[in-house]
Amino acid sequence: MVNLVYVIPVLLALGAASSGWMRIAARSYVPLLISLSALCLSAGGCWLIGSTKSGSYLSGIVGTLLAILMGIAAIGLLVGAMLRWLHEWLHLRIKHVPTSWRQPPTRAWDMMALVTISVLAIGLSIAE
Repeated sequence: MVNLVYVIPVLLALGAASSGWMRIAARSYVPLLISLSALCLSAGGCWLIGSTKSGSYLSGIVGTLLAILMGIAAIGLLVGAMLRWLHEWLHLRIKHVPTSWRQPPTRAWDMMALVTISVLAIGLSIAE
């Protein structure tokens, strides 16, 4: 049970990083920006909701924890995108040939998942 404290943020960050890597590889920047903006807005919203709660000893702790998780996901998305950009830059610099483009997925499953996680985080933060 204690390992869930480490497993959930790592899985969230790795999933977001793979989404950023895939979006930069496919040159599909709009879904990348939509996912990034949803994660950043939900992190800010969860923090704002958590900071306005009052009443009990740990009031607003869920909102604060979810804000941290959404921030971790946004940083993971940016790290994945920056690593893919660095990979393409080094490939061009070393081999003097640009990397090949990859086809984006037929559906934006990664964007839908990240936006859904963002909406769930806001909902859980409000429900606390």
